[in-house]
Amino acid sequence: MRGKYFSLLLLFLLFSSVSLAFIVEISPKNQKILLNESAVFNLTIKHSSLSDELFELYSPDVLWDIRTGDVLRVPSHEVFSTKLIVRPLNVNPGIYGVPLIFRMVSSGEKVEDRVTIETASQYLPSDEYLPAVKATPAFKTEIDPREPYEFVIDLENKNRRNLSVVKIKVRSNVLNKDYTTSLGPLEKKKVKFIVNFDPLTKPQKDVFYVTLLVPEQERAYQFDLFPTPVRIISYGGIEENVSEDDSFLKSVTHVKLINKGNGAHYYTYSFYAGSLKRLFLSSSEDLSIVRNALEWDVFLEPGESAELFVIVNYRPVFWAFVIFFVIIFGYFVFRSPVIIKKSARVIRTREGGISDVKVVLNVIHRGYRKVANFEMIDLIPKIATYIPDNSASTVPPENVTKSESKGTLVKWNLGQVEPKEHRIITYSIRSKLSILGGLRLPVAVAKFRTDYRVRETTSNPVVIKFSSE
Repeated sequence: MRGKYFSLLLLFLLFSSVSLAFIVEISPKNQKILLNESAVFNLTIKHSSLSDELFELYSPDVLWDIRTGDVLRVPSHEVFSTKLIVRPLNVNPGIYGVPLIFRMVSSGEKVEDRVTIETASQYLPSDEYLPAVKATPAFKTEIDPREPYEFVIDLENKNRRNLSVVKIKVRSNVLNKDYTTSLGPLEKKKVKFIVNFDPLTKPQKDVFYVTLLVPEQERAYQFDLFPTPVRIISYGGIEENVSEDDSFLKSVTHVKLINKGNGAHYYTYSFYAGSLKRLFLSSSEDLSIVRNALEWDVFLEPGESAELFVIVNYRPVFWAFVIFFVIIFGYFVFRSPVIIKKSARVIRTREGGISDVKVVLNVIHRGYRKVANFEMIDLIPKIATYIPDNSASTVPPENVTKSESKGTLVKWNLGQVEPKEHRIITYSIRSKLSILGGLRLPVAVAKFRTDYRVRETTSNPVVIKFSSE
């Protein structure tokens, strides 16, 4: 609902502003008078306000007395007509452009216009001509500020007087130039002079105001030309300077954006980068991702530049793989060529607990070179005693030693073990008492000699869990 009221308010303001527009028409635009006369023009005003409106008229040029035949009170939707009277106050003979400003009192809205008045002296001696110069612009109305601009104007001396000094003044937002020439009796001349603009002058519309001054003793005669609209054209744009620095698995793209034109520009620079590539990419900030590209939106004034960079670096991935393969290689190089897998299972119970346990030791040579002097020791806890396995499939121990503090040490000497050879050693243990809950067996330890040194390996510990339920 609030948005609806806001829209209605905007529409009301829009129509209100349209209703306050007004139109001013002056005819004719040119008048020729003597210095003691007044120029009279026809003035019409029309507005679209819903009520009567009062208007003010004034000129920023104080050398003229400006008034109207009637008070500028204009009825609604009617054409108001009256006389516009312009009288010179302190001017010399010449041609003048008189600026006029009409203002609606209620809204403050303004309309600017201009009339041209040629003045002549009321005291003209029969044997003397007053200066009379006709000037016609012949210059281009479209200006490229990078190139020298040739200002051209055609001059004509309308009487037989020799004008030794004729000053040409050109004024606008971008040009302030004076030039002096001369004219012989009835001479026609094409005046040219070069103007160099700042190459970074912004594109814009402008108006050249050209005034001719003919000084003569204590006075000067002024001739104003009709204002000539001109336009500073736009040129150039954003230029890309892209350079790449490539090294091992890393590339750095440097982008320099330069506004070579004379106007401000928005520019979008795109850099292709797929989803996988973006994982290894770092870049300047203030970017957006559009599909498979990174985009930077840049705003540059004339002559400004911006620098961007994009770094694609695969080195971390490479070094991660190198470290991974080094670890794998080191594992296979430095791992024990012989492993021992220890397992056990309950083969007899007594009074709801563990009585006899069979232990199996698997000796596996997984290396590629034979090992010698292979000796292995296994420890039987003090709570149990060793029972040999007399089957032909196992290797009998070399020595069985009982220790009151540690338990029973069983030692095997396998001598030389060939690559890929698998030996199985089995024996049993019997507990002195019935074991409830479970039993933990320590690791078996083996020592052997390789081509380089004596090495040691251990088996896994074994935990036997037992429940009488």
